[in-house]
Amino acid sequence: MNSVIRKIGYSVIDIFTLGRGVTKKINGIAVKFPTNYFRYFPADYEKENFSLINTVVNKDDVVIDIGAHIGLMAVVLGKRIGENGKVYSFEPTPYSFAVLKKTIKLNKLEKIITPINQAIAATSGNIEFNANKEDVSNSIVSYDYNSGHQKIT
Repeated sequence: MNSVIRKIGYSVIDIFTLGRGVTKKINGIAVKFPTNYFRYFPADYEKENFSLINTVVNKDDVVIDIGAHIGLMAVVLGKRIGENGKVYSFEPTPYSFAVLKKTIKLNKLEKIITPINQAIAATSGNIEFNANKEDVSNSIVSYDYNSGHQKIT
């Protein structure tokens, strides 16, 4: 029942925002998310990683974002490097990849961030991800319970 109410609530918010997403400040950086995902990250999410980005990433850099998920770090990196930089964001699972593309578009960073629907590893081959369409969680860890995860190779 909660999931139905949540979906209705997000649909109402999406209507009021005219599909332009919802802005959330995370560690002081404003990021627009698709409506269903603006509550996904707390305001102080991975402070240390944000600090590292501010220390080592510079304007006009080229950056590789491996495991881009729904695009938080891609957007943070894209804003940091500016219009002459480039971010290549790799996300292998189709559910997260679809949200990643929406997040990039909502933040108007299509010219800076290139989403790539592939995994990155030290060797070539296949691996099974356990992916959940509803909450876009992904893992190579096998789940022993009915969590709504599907195996994706």
